[in-house]
Amino acid sequence: MKKFIPFISILAMIASFLMIISVSTGEQVQKPLATKETPKPPIKPLPPGPGPHPDLKVNKVWIGKVLPGGNYVPLTGDPMLGDQVWLVCEYSNIGVDRKCAGFFDCPGKIGLYIDGQLVYWNGIGELPSGENKTETFLYKVGKEGIHKFECVLDYENKITEQTKSNNKMAMTYKVAVTDAPSYGPGANLRVTNLPIDQASGYVVAMVENLGSPMTWDAKIRLYFNNVQVKECAWPMTLKKTMCSKYAFEPNDPPPKCNWGKMDVKVHVQIIAGTGEHEADKSGKYKEGMLYARQDLAVEHFTKDPGNRLQVVFRNKGICDSSTWSYKVYKDGVQLIQTKGPLGSLKAGGISTDTLNPQPPQGTASLKVEVFPTNPEFELRSDNNSYTADISGLSYNPSAFDLTVTDIKLRGETPEGRILSPDNASYYTIIPIIKNISYVDMPAINLKFETFIDGVSSGERSCHTGLDRQQEFTFGNYCNTGATLPPGTHTVKFQIKPNDAFDGNNSLSKTMFRP
Repeated sequence: MKKFIPFISILAMIASFLMIISVSTGEQVQKPLATKETPKPPIKPLPPGPGPHPDLKVNKVWIGKVLPGGNYVPLTGDPMLGDQVWLVCEYSNIGVDRKCAGFFDCPGKIGLYIDGQLVYWNGIGELPSGENKTETFLYKVGKEGIHKFECVLDYENKITEQTKSNNKMAMTYKVAVTDAPSYGPGANLRVTNLPIDQASGYVVAMVENLGSPMTWDAKIRLYFNNVQVKECAWPMTLKKTMCSKYAFEPNDPPPKCNWGKMDVKVHVQIIAGTGEHEADKSGKYKEGMLYARQDLAVEHFTKDPGNRLQVVFRNKGICDSSTWSYKVYKDGVQLIQTKGPLGSLKAGGISTDTLNPQPPQGTASLKVEVFPTNPEFELRSDNNSYTADISGLSYNPSAFDLTVTDIKLRGETPEGRILSPDNASYYTIIPIIKNISYVDMPAINLKFETFIDGVSSGERSCHTGLDRQQEFTFGNYCNTGATLPPGTHTVKFQIKPNDAFDGNNSLSKTMFRP
């Protein structure tokens, strides 16, 4: 038996030497990005030693879609090449407290890997027993195909734990094919844009032939959650056309908001005619997401017939809201807060609340901030507060109150007829206004004006009336006379009625025309 002792000792020395090399290789990776392939050292359990130890555990890994305002929700479809997504790793300590000797003496890192390459790391730090942590990293999708996202706790093997078997978790995801056109003889049918109106659920698939004229008619198929909901004809005589549908009918929105459960994956597919010669087949598919959520916003201040100050709230989302409350501040000092949560606000609904007690009269900066009970149901959070000078409020208590609710293009509004982007009328600016008061608006010559990048298209008027709570979409009868040029522009629409409150008589919106 003594013959084998030297040989075993040599093997042990070699193993120790290899472990040192592996650990030192991990030290070369710098936060947050690795510039080359970084192999993960194998996780080898350390001897537990006497007494209990921490036990770090990965609970969940997922990829989040970036929402307006920087928030994120789980991605329900495949990301496109070039998309920015959040890599998310949720983990906890299910053992005893994890304590450190000091800030600079706290070994142990969490690593996020894409296809085995370390793209982000951070120190784990102290972690009390039972505490949960979430590590996130904003990552730009840079390669097509199927990929692996993995989260590894203590990838350098520096922390003594009860077990290392729960220190990592992985998931796979698919990156959609690049939509990069190539040119040559033959048709080149492409989905050029897929605008999804998050406030109404209206989806428009815009398609164009960038190549030779089509020989046969084509079809456009629209899918919601991978179920075909509409098929549109694409005549070979048209270079451009569109296919549109509401994900939820305007009069039948989702009844309740819940985190991601009502979201809709939207995709469009072009079906070329049989025997069609195509120079490029790569751009016939496009997808996007409709986030069916609430969007509570503070609209403006107004006054009631008794000259009491009121605040107007609106749910701009596509589904009914959760409960909510609000706070009022005067010159930065909190005045009041609702005693209990207010009830659900319907999709597109408006709520007016009289402030009680009333803020002091005179010149002051008044701010109202809304607090959803479930902020994760919100589509956006940048409109949850509103600030104005209360001395500048104008009010006519016996009058109606018009507000501009949205600005669209004619091609985005259903008018009972098919419009093609080949038609110049497709890009006519179509505002939407509403009488949000409980006083009918008599038929009047309503004056209005449209501005594109600050340039007016001229003042116009339209003879119309609106019942209380009635909405009106401009069209052929009331024409703005303004068409959006190609590119990105700031569009402002302003009405000039003698109504109850003039602080909501205009709306500005950034709009895009391909």
